[in-house]
Amino acid sequence: MDLPNFTKVEIVMVQPEAADHRKLAHIRATSNPAIQPVLYLVKVYLEKPLPVTGSGYALYLGDERIPKYNGFPGGIYFDVLDPAVLERHRGQPIRFRTDLQEFVESTANLPAIPVSTLEASGQASL
Repeated sequence: MDLPNFTKVEIVMVQPEAADHRKLAHIRATSNPAIQPVLYLVKVYLEKPLPVTGSGYALYLGDERIPKYNGFPGGIYFDVLDPAVLERHRGQPIRFRTDLQEFVESTANLPAIPVSTLEASGQASL
């Protein structure tokens, strides 16, 4: 199956919404007490929209499935609350899986969190 090429991948730091703050509190209480109140938006730019199918595509970072992603004009995006997820998958391929359970390789890997983003959030030590 031919999927559009990825033209760019960027990580943008944004303000979390109320529901995100509850999730951050849970992460803080269970696994990462130092987590900052930041939401990382991973934007994947595509050369053209994804083909329309009845079952859609599952999105993966390496071998870990991203449970939810959305579209925007020019690509797709997904949210990450814990920067450890981004660090764990840095440099790994971003790819789709079809309903036939076949991976469709892409032309992109997950980049590092930009240093300027980390410095602004006080997380430069990651």
